[in-house]
Amino acid sequence: MSTLGDYIKEQAGSNNTQKWVNDILAHVSNCREATHVGKYTHSSTNGSISILDKSEERPQNRGYVCTATTKHKSDIAISDAKDLPAAKFLNLILEDGRKVSEHFTTGSDYLNELKQYVENFEEIKGKIVRAIAGAAPGETTGNIRQVYFPVGEGYHLLSLLTSSSVLYKMKAVIQQQESVSEKAKDSKNELYRKQYSLIKDLTAIKFGGTQPQNISSLNTKGGYEDIYAEELNNVTLRINPGGGFAYLLSSSPPIIAPRDIIIPRSDFFYNTLRRWQFRNEFDRLHAIFTKERNNAKIRKLRRELTADIIDKVMQFVYALRECEKDWSDREHNHLPRSQKIWLDKKYEEQRNQDDSWIEEVSTDFARWFFRTYEKLHKDDHVKMGQEEMLTIKAEVKEVLKYDRG
Repeated sequence: MSTLGDYIKEQAGSNNTQKWVNDILAHVSNCREATHVGKYTHSSTNGSISILDKSEERPQNRGYVCTATTKHKSDIAISDAKDLPAAKFLNLILEDGRKVSEHFTTGSDYLNELKQYVENFEEIKGKIVRAIAGAAPGETTGNIRQVYFPVGEGYHLLSLLTSSSVLYKMKAVIQQQESVSEKAKDSKNELYRKQYSLIKDLTAIKFGGTQPQNISSLNTKGGYEDIYAEELNNVTLRINPGGGFAYLLSSSPPIIAPRDIIIPRSDFFYNTLRRWQFRNEFDRLHAIFTKERNNAKIRKLRRELTADIIDKVMQFVYALRECEKDWSDREHNHLPRSQKIWLDKKYEEQRNQDDSWIEEVSTDFARWFFRTYEKLHKDDHVKMGQEEMLTIKAEVKEVLKYDRG
């Protein structure tokens, strides 16, 4: 029997199978596929106050946690707990790896088994499709108290609906990190003394109080039961976050120790930057360079670590731009013209209107990148060629153009 047939038989049990199927499909009309559910913002809103965000990743979204950049699961917004069995039915994964909800909205022969239990199947199917993947609500609700800020002729929405899809994905990642850290401290575990990362200063928040089942599908079952593989050690860990609560990240401003910025006189990269300041980032990058595997995950991690180094360098750039303008034109300063435009507030207008400086700065940046790596790993560095140099240069260029505004 198929996955769908087995599921129907198991769930119906000793009850009349046809009645069970029809009851489930009747409740499906109360379900709505969503990434942002109104009940997370205020539990008294109804299930129709929800949005399914299908945005694709764009350059301006990179670096932000949002539905466009996160590999998340869609939630199922419900009216009340009576609709949970229907939500569970919509989330059922069939033989092709797709959920029942996807088969309804895209059309599929996998659902033909339902026809033997349901009269007017196509009519019911149409109602279900309109319900679970319908248009966004045409109006909000007073319970959410959304705040709009006037911008030009219109308004900008400041208080967005909570994204349960991203919320529970983030929770799963955090608990995966915690699991790795615990094993890294256990001398009997194969992860003992291995590298790990943690996000601290978390706050737990509970949705739905004593009745989390009234909020949504993800809130009830706890979100994700994904399997995460620890990339550096190839150890598989199963994470089940549990239901009803999620984490909030700290929003406190960082505590930054006062530090004087070194004004460069001849070259920003060698006067202002110190190799030891980047030791940790280049050590992590070296671990990636020396791995024999070269799959998509490794390449993605390499890009992320490179971006971390570029971002750290840019913090020094921003600090120099806060200095009194004209510093680069004072006596005994011999910075290249391109670096003056890049670093000195005096040249802000030219920096934003002229591209000529970007080519030279990105070349200098890429050279500093590989020289620093080679100096920090004198004896065991991986030799890089022209292709790697061009790759880093291209990534730097993208940041410089974006920073220019």
